[in-house]
Amino acid sequence: MKVIFTQIGEYVFKGFYPALSLAHKFSGCEVNYIATRPIQGVDGFVSTRHFEGLMQRLKNWQDQWDERKVLQRGGLHMVNLNRAAVAKWFLSLAYLEMVGYSGPAFYLDWDVAVLSSLPKYLALFNGDEEIIGSKHGGLPYYFKHTSTLKEALDYWMSLPIQPPPVHDMVLFGRYYRHTGKYPADIMEERGGFIGDYNLFGEQHSDIYEVDEDRYKTLHWKDGKPHFRRRDNGRLVQCVWVHCWGKYKDKIGELAGKAGL
Repeated sequence: MKVIFTQIGEYVFKGFYPALSLAHKFSGCEVNYIATRPIQGVDGFVSTRHFEGLMQRLKNWQDQWDERKVLQRGGLHMVNLNRAAVAKWFLSLAYLEMVGYSGPAFYLDWDVAVLSSLPKYLALFNGDEEIIGSKHGGLPYYFKHTSTLKEALDYWMSLPIQPPPVHDMVLFGRYYRHTGKYPADIMEERGGFIGDYNLFGEQHSDIYEVDEDRYKTLHWKDGKPHFRRRDNGRLVQCVWVHCWGKYKDKIGELAGKAGL
């Protein structure tokens, strides 16, 4: 089983190294990261130079988007973020096709801190789930077969350019509705474990404790992060933590608490 990270662009966020180190130590999977340059001391580097033709085709496609509404909502940073989020999936698929791999894989952003075995987590599901992800946000984290990811990306490319398909969460939501292939929910507790979609407490803040900034409160036990349920105070272990917002620069702290 594979874990694939992507970091698009020349700037490498300081949390990327500890995120990769955590995945190598805890995920129980082969870890690869697609990036513009290798990170010293971390195995699994895949250069974006392998995919320059693909990246140019993606740029040509994305240049057709009418991004005025996106600019009005969030400015140029949001446009760049959305472009990178969409490109991540095409690059991941191209890499898997390049190496001839068609099996199960987790597809993670650079700000996801993996802190437990992913194969053991998968064993808590029924075993026939094709996609595992967030039903709330639409973002998948796992595909059982690369053919399903290819089907989703082919569907994206078939959509009309206007209105612009500006974000991967929006595009996956449209794919789910089109095919009826909805993901099994990572935020549904299984065997005392969950996969974290977003530390920011807008999602499931009615279930788990949050701090004054509405981020879910992390409780550490035996070197593992947990959320505390509001109803009965029970701790639920996080298989991974998706470090959105203020936690993006704190992945190193999580790694330290996990024993790295």
